Amino acid sequence: MALHRQSRQGNGAVPVIVALVLAAGLAGTLGRETDAQDRPVRVEGRVQWVAGQAVQIQVDNGPSVNVDLGSVPLAEYAALRPRERVVVAGVLSSDGRRVIAGSISRPDESPPPRTP
Repeated sequence: MALHRQSRQGNGAVPVIVALVLAAGLAGTLGRETDAQDRPVRVEGRVQWVAGQAVQIQVDNGPSVNVDLGSVPLAEYAALRPRERVVVAGVLSSDGRRVIAGSISRPDESPPPRTP
């Protein structure tokens, strides 16, 4: 009977150990997301397409970049059109495949005034 009680106590430790291992794994994952989100990026280029809360930008002299606009006020991107120049400020996603925008703006494309 003593062995039976001891095995019950031993089994009670397993869920605690599993919980600790899971907590450690989650802490590592959260740390990686924070690291990725700490990498600010600035993307400048032309709009290729807009769909819902996403836009694809053709970077000047570079590849296309997918941008998540979920954190940007709708007023900043509601009137975006293909081929329009934009500047996106944000952070790199945790998987490094897209930019999570904090803002999107249209740069002034008019040439600077000439000085006499």
